[in-house]
Amino acid sequence: MKTRTSWCHGERHPKAKLTEFDVRRVLEQLAKGFPQNVIADCYDVSRVAITHINTGVTWTHVTGRRRNKGLRP
Repeated sequence: MKTRTSWCHGERHPKAKLTEFDVRRVLEQLAKGFPQNVIADCYDVSRVAITHINTGVTWTHVTGRRRNKGLRP
């Protein structure tokens, strides 16, 4: 049985299309105001993948962004 610490993260995952360098560039492009669908086309990933990077769902070990679980008051 695998434990959580043995999971592959980031570019070490066999199906990863992005590298840590790519993710940092994506964040720079988002900060400059590029549309997410244009960024996604440049890296051959889905727009949802870019949204997940931006909102902290994925690549949190690179971005430092953590998704707010959204507990409603």
